Amino acid sequence: MSQAGKLTLIKSVMQAMPIYTMSIHLLPKDTCNRIDKIVRDFWWGDNIEKKGIHTIAWEKICQTRCNGGLGIRKIETFNKALVAKQFWRIGQNPQLLLAKTLKSKYFPKINNIWEIDRVPKNSSKMWKNIWQTRNSPLVQAKWKVGSGDSIRLRDSLWYKPRSADQLDLLQLQYGTVKDLMDPISGNWNSNLINTVYNRIEAEAILSTTFSKFGNIDKVIWPFSSSGEYQVKKGYKILTALYQENTNRNDHTRKKCWLNLWKSGFPFRVSTFLWKFLHCGLPTRTELAKRQIITDD
Repeated sequence: MSQAGKLTLIKSVMQAMPIYTMSIHLLPKDTCNRIDKIVRDFWWGDNIEKKGIHTIAWEKICQTRCNGGLGIRKIETFNKALVAKQFWRIGQNPQLLLAKTLKSKYFPKINNIWEIDRVPKNSSKMWKNIWQTRNSPLVQAKWKVGSGDSIRLRDSLWYKPRSADQLDLLQLQYGTVKDLMDPISGNWNSNLINTVYNRIEAEAILSTTFSKFGNIDKVIWPFSSSGEYQVKKGYKILTALYQENTNRNDHTRKKCWLNLWKSGFPFRVSTFLWKFLHCGLPTRTELAKRQIITDD
């Protein structure tokens, strides 16, 4: 089987099989490494009888196509992106049976999942795994202001006031974002906002749009235009954090790599050209560089 065929099999079968389990459980690091090794050995043709020649670093292969890789996902990173999806499902859809069940059992007095600072020791493994993602950049969230009456001013996802007792002094300790709006003009109450918040927070609030038609307030993911969490984009964010030497800002190189895959060549030819551009073909010169043969 050609490596182009192997790549298709890896993405459609080998990395798709454990998705259900990885969606609700964080696999041990050793298990993730073993799955990665199985994929890597299959790609390079390693088996008990022989070992293939690894001419391109696996880190490079696992980068996105626009960064010069093949887009093979690392299991550990993909696992974290999948579990974060469950965190967002619970946070954005409290009416779901899963969200109601977990809330009634583990955080009955807390309405915002982002405000949970610990979990009971007797919690299920699934809930512990979902909760662990709260420290991930993938669960960064912000409010999309509708009417503002369901967003508490002390909410952890809302802006912090100038001082801890600032809201108490203005009798807003139980206030909502709606209290920051001027009911007459239908705009933000700039005088009140500048009193409660520091300049940076005040400017951010005043630049925030809100609904004048009583739309529902909603927690959104700031990394997508729809506000919904996306596993594919979440994986890219984690990959960008873990890879220090990516060429994310090199638009010319990005365009070249994308043109390779959009050129219309047969996939097998595109894969061959990709290996050629990475000096990954087992030519005599490359084998000599790796001291596999002697170049006489």
